[in-house]
Amino acid sequence: MVDLVDCEDGHPLKNDDVQDCVVLDSSRMWRTVDCRRPFPALCELYPEKPPDDILRGFTDVDCESIKNNAKKIICVRQKKLYEIYKNSSRADKCALENGIFGE
Repeated sequence: MVDLVDCEDGHPLKNDDVQDCVVLDSSRMWRTVDCRRPFPALCELYPEKPPDDILRGFTDVDCESIKNNAKKIICVRQKKLYEIYKNSSRADKCALENGIFGE
């Protein structure tokens, strides 16, 4: 049995057969969700750290060579996310992966 702390308001839901999984969301709060929903990361299965390919949206790239201004802005934002992700704890990485890739 696991005691949940820092649950999002209204969670865990009581008597709900559909919301039968618990996730750490991007605000670092626990909440219940439907287990049939696809999730990009299952952090509890990683004994050490998530594999590098989980960083699909978090890449360390050179944005200077991008000519298109809109694409360059997106690249700079992703680069900032990569730096945040790279320096995050395991719990924060899990929340980022599920919050950004899962929503």
